[in-house]
Amino acid sequence: MPRITPKAVHQLLELRKLRSRRADETLRVRQSAIDKSDAAIEAALTILRTWRQDRPRLEREIYDLLIGKTVALNDLEEAKAKMISLHDHERLLERRLEEALSETEQARQAREEAYNVARKAYRELEKCDNLVRALNAGPL
Repeated sequence: MPRITPKAVHQLLELRKLRSRRADETLRVRQSAIDKSDAAIEAALTILRTWRQDRPRLEREIYDLLIGKTVALNDLEEAKAKMISLHDHERLLERRLEEALSETEQARQAREEAYNVARKAYRELEKCDNLVRALNAGPL
């Protein structure tokens, strides 16, 4: 019949199990954040690609109103403002992509930290399991 392990060792084992479960949950949450940020990158890339495909058409529409016609200075300035707006919008989309990339990098770093914490928790749990086994085995 195995020996009863001291209460303190059981409590320590339970604490280690709790820390291990917490580390697992944190790791899962961090991975989920990476998955979400990867999806945000894909969405930002898709939007930017679509915009870059549509922009020449939009620019043509602006210029087609002016080409071959006598236009007022106000019309030229309005066309210039529209072109600036198109370029500003593209820069905004590029910034959103950069932000998504940055968030993904931060999420990866957080996951790496969580992974290190989880590894430490697993090692501590293994040590505690070994202690319980040794105590249950009795004196050598």
